[in-house]
Amino acid sequence: MARRLIVALLALTGCGDAVPHICDRPATPDPKLYTGGYVDGDRYFTSRRDGEALFFPGGTWYKIQHHLGKTPVDWNCDLSFARTGFGEAGSFARAAGNQAELKAWDDQTFTILNDTCVDFYLLCTVTTK
Repeated sequence: MARRLIVALLALTGCGDAVPHICDRPATPDPKLYTGGYVDGDRYFTSRRDGEALFFPGGTWYKIQHHLGKTPVDWNCDLSFARTGFGEAGSFARAAGNQAELKAWDDQTFTILNDTCVDFYLLCTVTTK
């Protein structure tokens, strides 16, 4: 009797065999390719801070071409709720946790995943120095 009660409680709380569905994810398991952005010296930017940031809906991931020709050694991503970041009197905050997960990088691209259910606008930089 106690075992059945525990199993029933686990199923109700989402701790059973099935993974609970929290939010919609893109229909494709492949990242979206992004080829925009710009290079300044040894640093690549997905956009300008006062330009249009990359729309980054929950569950989305991008394979971003960084045009540096070398594998980066450092990266960071900032998030905004405003499409143009500073341009709409908005602001940026450093991504934390699963808001922007670096999944891979090499001498041509890096892959970023928004593993949340929240829509953001994204600005990433990678550097080779």
